[in-house]
Amino acid sequence: MTVFEVEPFTRWRCDECGQPIEQACDGWVEWRERDGVLCDFRIVHHVSASPRGEQGCYGSNISGNMLMEETLGVDGLAWLLGVLAKTAVERAQFAELMRRLQVPFYEMARNHVVDPSSFETNGVREYTQAGILAKLRIPGLS
Repeated sequence: MTVFEVEPFTRWRCDECGQPIEQACDGWVEWRERDGVLCDFRIVHHVSASPRGEQGCYGSNISGNMLMEETLGVDGLAWLLGVLAKTAVERAQFAELMRRLQVPFYEMARNHVVDPSSFETNGVREYTQAGILAKLRIPGLS
């Protein structure tokens, strides 16, 4: 299977149980607030899709949450940028959340290490489509 046979934004990994979230409507975005700053952003199963049943995958001491599908696409990007513009956020964590929700194939590639011999990385280029696709050139997928 090649990466191009898979649609971007169709599967995520739950930050609580580690199992796949198969559809956007099965996901939930949650966060905490510490000293007026939003942080600890996570993507988890909505309780209706959780492999844990009624126990769910939700975290404890959560300050806010929303359906993941509302954070995707153009409207989701507008909402995320609005949060960034009007709310104090832990920037690195929020950037990671935005990549997971808005950058095609990032969620698939985020746990793969870039092979320095196959692609030049400088800590930023690895988030481009070329960098992400380089990460996805692994046995069985590329």
